[in-house]
Amino acid sequence: MVAISHVTVFCASALSLATIWGMCLNPAAVQSRLKQLWTPPSNDAAASSAVALKPRSMTQAFQLGMLRAQCRKSGWCPHHVLVRAGEVLQSAGPVMADQLLRVESVLKEEDERESTMKRMRGMMNLVNIAWFVSIVGIICTIIPFVIKLLLPLKDIFAGAVISAFLAMHRNGVFSVVGFYLCLCLVVQGSRYPPGYAYSAVMVSLSGAMGFAPCIVYSLSLLSRQEAAGMRQIIRIAMLYCLLVLAPLAVFFQSSLMGFLSCAALFDLCGFGIRYMGIGYEIGFENRQDLFRCLLVSFCFLSAYLLLAMSSPSESIQHYTRPFSKGMTVVGSMVYFISLLILSHPWISKGRDYMLANSVMLASLVVCAGIGSIWGIDAVTNISCTYAVLWAMEKQFEIVPGNVAPAFVFFCSLYYIAHFIQTRPHFLLCLVDPDCMGR
Repeated sequence: MVAISHVTVFCASALSLATIWGMCLNPAAVQSRLKQLWTPPSNDAAASSAVALKPRSMTQAFQLGMLRAQCRKSGWCPHHVLVRAGEVLQSAGPVMADQLLRVESVLKEEDERESTMKRMRGMMNLVNIAWFVSIVGIICTIIPFVIKLLLPLKDIFAGAVISAFLAMHRNGVFSVVGFYLCLCLVVQGSRYPPGYAYSAVMVSLSGAMGFAPCIVYSLSLLSRQEAAGMRQIIRIAMLYCLLVLAPLAVFFQSSLMGFLSCAALFDLCGFGIRYMGIGYEIGFENRQDLFRCLLVSFCFLSAYLLLAMSSPSESIQHYTRPFSKGMTVVGSMVYFISLLILSHPWISKGRDYMLANSVMLASLVVCAGIGSIWGIDAVTNISCTYAVLWAMEKQFEIVPGNVAPAFVFFCSLYYIAHFIQTRPHFLLCLVDPDCMGR
């Protein structure tokens, strides 16, 4: 019976994962083979009027204007034009023809009713936050709720019914049902039309995150260990969610799924945030986890900053864009937390202490500089935050007799900041060799 459970859980998890990856490559083939849970919303004019396109920059407005000129007066737009408009706006898929045709009128209305549009977007953001919180809440409470719901039935039903439920439980039947429902939710989101791109992401995200309790429940059938065993089960669940969320983030071009993928990756590497009753614990369990997270965050953050400074092709941007927020926020936060811990004299001694603080200082300067010049606000803000934390820590390490060098350093830094702030032409000459001739 244990062997049957092993085979059932393995087949259900492997087939679900293979189906999701197959859906990302060929959505139509998977959609035709899985049951449709409900009828997706239609791609009608109401959706385009409620979810209007709004360029976020002058470049996007110019590009959308050029694409709008390729549409016919009858209201028909070529499919490649709609796909390109979606790429310009970094949306989850092609836009609707009615949305593209109404860009000019939307911009005019935006100029006249900016405050109204801001309030509407704020309400939609509030709805999206409530939706995401509900997903997390359902995932965390579904197993205790089902157990609470079925316990009273134990006294009502007896004999064959209870035996059948226990047999289905031991043989992994409920596990297969859970995997199938989560898979249907993931595929259901891919059926939504482009006008409901965010709704499609949230529906598929419900199924993707639902795999976590399925994995925990399924592996609990096979493992009888206590705390150590449950910790490993949670790690396996995080790995499975990472393998599900990463391709879905690319498929939907969803920064939310990309952010959760990055969070799952660093959780697997050893970084964690845990509730301790009277506070929260943020960090690592041991030095191996710390150095592992430091290496991974350095590699991914360096790769992202190099891409941000260069001009990668559209195909590369297609695969990296969903993970940009996760790398800039989670990646930089994990990186600087690791260095902040290593730069403390209780953790590093002698030459290691000097090396850790040198790397910390160089990383803060480089990340703050790149973030400021190339407009990566998340990296800039996190760098400045940890620069303040690092400086606050260093001031307690300075012996009173050695305070003079620190005072001179901060005075010099004050003069340099004032000099550059009052002479912006100086910065222009650093990046433009022809500035002196103007």
